[in-house]
Amino acid sequence: MTWFHFTSVERFRAQCDLRCDIAQRVQHDAEHSVDGIYEHLSTALQHVATQERWFISEFGEPPPKQLTLALRFEMLLWRRLQAAMDRTGEPNKTPPDLAKDFCALLRIIIDVLHAEKEMTQSCLIRHYIAALQQLGERAAHTSLN
Repeated sequence: MTWFHFTSVERFRAQCDLRCDIAQRVQHDAEHSVDGIYEHLSTALQHVATQERWFISEFGEPPPKQLTLALRFEMLLWRRLQAAMDRTGEPNKTPPDLAKDFCALLRIIIDVLHAEKEMTQSCLIRHYIAALQQLGERAAHTSLN
């Protein structure tokens, strides 16, 4: 009976793809010190901030625990990147000394987004919570805390 919610799940997955595209663009721009990064971070944050509410309105119930954790972790990482940009004094370019950790966090965001997409097709809970914990440990090893 998955066809009842198929289009809604596909819309959720499309939002994940959109944020993944943003993360990849920001990663490229950060590596090449291109302007305009802050706008992309703000856009991604706006998208992820609405996902829990959208899920509830679409399905009539909150997202599963592992998906809620993933969405909140993703939002935290986007905010961490935005805060790092705020601290630099030049919010549109990534300073070369931050580029490595900036890109590391973006790779973690991409991994979280891939996990979010998988979660829409899997009943696993502990597996994804453990994966999110491992990603959190990777994020803790960057200077952007």
